[in-house]
Amino acid sequence: MSAIDLLALFRRELELCKVHQGETMAVLSGPGTRPDYVAAFIAAGSSWAPKSFI
Repeated sequence: MSAIDLLALFRRELELCKVHQGETMAVLSGPGTRPDYVAAFIAAGSSWAPKSFI
């Protein structure tokens, strides 16, 4: 899956989770988490939740 596909997928996930503009978002990851997933999720959330934490 390309980075663009991941970005679109995670943006849709945030919409389904009803993340609202201005909220703070945490991305939890562990040793087995794919780094590209973390990066795509942070990028997807940057337009909704400018305060994103890993």
